[in-house]
Parts: sequence; C-alpha cells; structure tokens
Amino acid sequence: MRNNLPASLTTFIGREKEQADVIQLLKKHRLVTLTGSGGVGKTRLSIQAAAELLAEFPIGIWLVELAPLTDPALVPQSVCAVMGVKPDGDSSALEALTNYLRNKKILLVLDNCEHLIEACAAL
Repeated sequence: MRNNLPASLTTFIGREKEQADVIQLLKKHRLVTLTGSGGVGKTRLSIQAAAELLAEFPIGIWLVELAPLTDPALVPQSVCAVMGVKPDGDSSALEALTNYLRNKKILLVLDNCEHLIEACAAL
C-alpha cells in the first residue's frame, strides 16, 4: 500500500468511538473535516483512522502537512510533492494533480489547513 502515514510510536487508547465515527464518515462522504482546539488530538485521530482504511484506498493515503505554508498558492504544489506528482511542460500543479487523480480512489489528509482554508477548499 502506498502511503506516507507516520508510524505510531504509542498505543492509541480511549478514542475508539471517535475513530469509528471518522471511519464511517469517510466511507459515506468525500470530505470530512475534524475541528477542535489545538492539542486535542485531531491529527492523531485522522492518522489512526486513515491507517485503518489502507485496504480501502489501493492507490494510497497521503498526509499533507500544511502548517509551514504561508502562501495559499503553494497548496497544490505541496500535495504534488507529497504524492510524487510532477507537472510536465506548461501544466500547473493543480492541473497535474487533477490529471493524475482522475479515476483514482485515494484518501488525502490535509493537516493544519485552517490558515489556508480557501485554497484547500478550492483544491
């Protein structure tokens, strides 16, 4: 399975219901957003749920960390870089990503995107 999910160094305990809820939502909807205060475990919950779904996404599951970005225009390039998609010729990163993903089933986890919300929504 292709993915870039980090290995869990500790046991995931006490959030089984939330994990099951996230998994069910991901099976029903194309977009699921986890919200909450910083430090409550949204990233860990999303990674754990994604890891449980590896078999459902044969092309892969990709975690894109957006915290370091300040320019919204770089969101498509960041996703391309994580997935190994290279724009060719005159195509933009968004066009290359769209062409690559057409007819593919993947799970894309965008982490720390609150400061880039419009760019992430457009993506």
